[in-house]
Amino acid sequence: MTVFALAAAAYLVWFAVIEIAATRLRLPAEVSRKFAHVTMAVGAAALPLWLTQPQVAVLGLLFAVGMVVSWRTRFLSSIHDVRRTTLGEIWFPAGIAAAALVAPTATAFAYAVLTMGVSDVAACLVGERAPARARRIPGGTKTYRGSSAFFVTTVVLAASPSWCSADRGRCERAVSRGAWRR
Repeated sequence: MTVFALAAAAYLVWFAVIEIAATRLRLPAEVSRKFAHVTMAVGAAALPLWLTQPQVAVLGLLFAVGMVVSWRTRFLSSIHDVRRTTLGEIWFPAGIAAAALVAPTATAFAYAVLTMGVSDVAACLVGERAPARARRIPGGTKTYRGSSAFFVTTVVLAASPSWCSADRGRCERAVSRGAWRR
């Protein structure tokens, strides 16, 4: 079995685990969706260790198509049954594919994916639980506190590669020994 097939299988198994856990624990769809969002982002950020850029892009596109099918059939209720109108579950894997195609380094790819997956969830959690002044934008409403949480989380993520070691280039060299190449 190829590394690509193993990565795809791991994602499918993880979706199944989330679906089963959400059903058995009777988790609200928003909770299981956010958990899936963060864990899938962390997993995707690590893909450059084993997959090439084109492989990550193809995997992202396959999962975007899979999410369209799942959304239409309501197969993954733990992800799709939220009370708001959203297609983020489709755009997220498509964004992973786009990041794979344009990121010049594995670190840039990981930063992009973690920003999509972690900063977005932070913004949602803070914006919903500590609502304050809000602004309407096309497709919804955003709070200033949620936007601030997105910004702070993104800055922390940007600084995190420097936390790897005293030698800041060490993280990039470790990843570059992986499969990430065009």
